[in-house]
Amino acid sequence: MHTKDKGAIAEACVIADLTKQGHKVALPLGENLPFDLIAIRPNYSLVRLQVKYRSASSRGAVDIKLASTWRNSSITRVIDYDLTSLDCFAIYCPELDRVAYVPVGEIITNKNFSLRIKPAKNGQRKHVRLFDEYSALE
Repeated sequence: MHTKDKGAIAEACVIADLTKQGHKVALPLGENLPFDLIAIRPNYSLVRLQVKYRSASSRGAVDIKLASTWRNSSITRVIDYDLTSLDCFAIYCPELDRVAYVPVGEIITNKNFSLRIKPAKNGQRKHVRLFDEYSALE
């Protein structure tokens, strides 16, 4: 499946999920903004969301790289996200058919982070983020 199609599926699923949670959604015009959607909470405060489609890895996690990659016929570009221009990542996992909402304030590194969908094989619990703990937009 083409990455643009995956992005469209993720955005549609996030919009549906946010609507079920009682939020409204605004869509920015164009693709040159650092966020994909704007969630409007019931109190009318705004949340800038970067939407990601991420499949589960074989190790039982959903891995999120904090960069945007695009390519044309001659170059490939990787641009790190400016976390000051976002409020939250909305990660759609097709295997779970669910969305996780991770506030940027909880992201320690500016390279990547993971959400576990299965317990770690070594039993580690400290510093482990579970996908299910991020099911609601706070």
